[in-house]
Amino acid sequence: MIRQIFRQSMVRNFVCHVITELGTGIVAGRFPVGSILPNDVAMMDM
Repeated sequence: MIRQIFRQSMVRNFVCHVITELGTGIVAGRFPVGSILPNDVAMMDM
């Protein structure tokens, strides 16, 4: 039970990180219109 909750928390934090980085990058102009967005592994390196 605790492992499941911890795992869900980690997944949620990962998803939140990726969404935040994408949103910030789009607003900042790092991702031009029509460009291919980086995958999740690349997002973790940002």
